[in-house]
Amino acid sequence: MVIDSTGLKVFGAGQWLAEKHGQRSRRCWRKLHLALDANTNQIVACVLTSQDMDDPSQVGPLLDQIPADIEIDHRDAT
Repeated sequence: MVIDSTGLKVFGAGQWLAEKHGQRSRRCWRKLHLALDANTNQIVACVLTSQDMDDPSQVGPLLDQIPADIEIDHRDAT
């Protein structure tokens, strides 16, 4: 299992046109937290949060979405 997140810039109505034509508007960000199966590279869980949520706080909610038992390989742990 691999868990990581990325930031997403959210555009509302009118913000896309303002950005396209060079006007600055207040940017809105969200964080997409993903859990991937390291063997298949398939996304097995996801959580969308506000920009101020940290990654460790979302491990539990991500793991709660995965119905199968998870085997932990401690050899790869850092």
